[in-house]
Amino acid sequence: MGELGYKPLPLTTDQTIMVCCQLVGRIRGTVVDLVLSVLRQATSRPFDKYAKIACLLLQRAMECLCSIEFLIMLERERDAAVLLVTLLELSYDVRFAERQPHRIDEWIRHRDRNRKPWRVGQLLQALYPDDDERESARAVYEHCSMIKHANPAGGTLTMPLGVDGRIIIARANNTRDLLAAYAFTAGGTAYEATRAALKIWERAGFEIDPNALETTWRELSTSMEQRLIAILKTLRQNDQDLQGGTAPGEGQQD
Repeated sequence: MGELGYKPLPLTTDQTIMVCCQLVGRIRGTVVDLVLSVLRQATSRPFDKYAKIACLLLQRAMECLCSIEFLIMLERERDAAVLLVTLLELSYDVRFAERQPHRIDEWIRHRDRNRKPWRVGQLLQALYPDDDERESARAVYEHCSMIKHANPAGGTLTMPLGVDGRIIIARANNTRDLLAAYAFTAGGTAYEATRAALKIWERAGFEIDPNALETTWRELSTSMEQRLIAILKTLRQNDQDLQGGTAPGEGQQD
């Protein structure tokens, strides 16, 4: 048998998304450097269970973030959303552990393979005391979870094609806006998780410099600001179209 080859898949040509993924990659690299710094310091100082769990959760989150970057650059929109569910849950866990350290033993002792130690609803309630912020966070999670489970109620968000009676429905305009939104959400989720881990490590006595993380997050936020404003305007227009009885972004074929 001759040498096997594999034709590379084409990457996105959307420069905003490429820049966003580059900055998300920088966040990931910065987080890995922070974890390595903690591990190096741990050779000469106590490494308690709180600091260890923060390292474990962040390492898994960075694996997930790397895969999301690849999927977004390959314009695999739905699969990126699927992994966002995992990334969001990891972020919820480390942030909850930082805020309620007395609950960390529940995570350590957990042995039930059919459910996580803390339910998402419980985590959202604890992490977002403001009702509006909590509902916004819940909406993001439920959106991605709907796609993960291929819920047919999501139409072309969850499937390449939709079916309405005898009509096949496809998106008329594939604008890549969701890819941009998912990339930004992934970067923001990793940032929030890392900020919680930094607090855990600082309480344990580790010396951590967050400047590189903060700088990259500001760059990501700035680079995506105009794109996100445009996305919100489109969503607002879509809502108005729906109220007027038209279906935005969808074409129908017999």
